Amino acid sequence: NESAYLLADIFRGELETALRELEAEKRRVVEFESKLSDSRCKIEKLQSELEECKECLAVSEIEASKLSEMLSECRTEKAKLQRDNGGDLLDSLRAELRLSEIQIEQMEEFLNQVCVKDTELASESGTNKNVSEEEELRGRVEELEKQVELQRNVIKEREEEKREAIRELCFSVDHYKSRYIELVRSLSGNNN
Repeated sequence: NESAYLLADIFRGELETALRELEAEKRRVVEFESKLSDSRCKIEKLQSELEECKECLAVSEIEASKLSEMLSECRTEKAKLQRDNGGDLLDSLRAELRLSEIQIEQMEEFLNQVCVKDTELASESGTNKNVSEEEELRGRVEELEKQVELQRNVIKEREEEKREAIRELCFSVDHYKSRYIELVRSLSGNNN
């Protein structure tokens, strides 16, 4: 009987420990899910920025193509003017040409920045580590829940065994008590 009580206490202690661990694990899962939600929002934002960058890149490529054509036309005009000795006009065209070259350099720099950002976004959105961690945590939580349920069942069985042992003990006590009363009466009757 004492061993049944001890066993029940042990199982109760283990169940309480498992429940605390389960609650802690659930809190970690909730925190992780919150972080995961934040990460998903960031990824969606980055993907949106990536789409905007791609659109800017397409526009920039068109602009770069136009500037390249303008540069080609300017060079053609420059060569023509050098042949025609148009000094003043040539100087103004050189300034325009230099401006066009600066614009092309700026566009190329912008394109490089867009490519770098695109690479960064692709590397950030490509991580599946959070998903695998979440699946691992959910698996652990399910495993702990199963263990807790098993321990609950064992404790219920032990409690039923304890109740049965107490019933038998009460029956035995009643039996010995009635035998004791009979013995006392018997001895009292002999003394009279």
